[in-house]
Amino acid sequence: MTENIILSPVPDLSDLASSAVWSVRYRDPSGFDCQLSLESASGVEVLQRAQAALAKLSESGCTPIQISSATNGNTKAESVMCPIHNVPMRQYQKNGRSWYAHRLEDGNWCRGKAHDNR
Repeated sequence: MTENIILSPVPDLSDLASSAVWSVRYRDPSGFDCQLSLESASGVEVLQRAQAALAKLSESGCTPIQISSATNGNTKAESVMCPIHNVPMRQYQKNGRSWYAHRLEDGNWCRGKAHDNR
């Protein structure tokens, strides 16, 4: 997993008072899409933790999720995430209507709502 990630040397930012967050999306060996977010007091610390996390994910057989860029310049459809499952949702259109949804593991559809009866 670390072969696709290049972390450049990090300058000493320890004097900065703000926190830093780092996130990675990956697929676990069972096929589930997952996201890991790390937060630390400094950018240096979060990147050190990120390197350790990438090594552990790689050892565990996890693979990075490749996100393709939009070919037509419209990235809105790619940026809509399901608030329940934290996965990308696809835009669908029919008869002048438009909605976002994604397929669940059991074959049912989720539209990102807690009680979706459609």
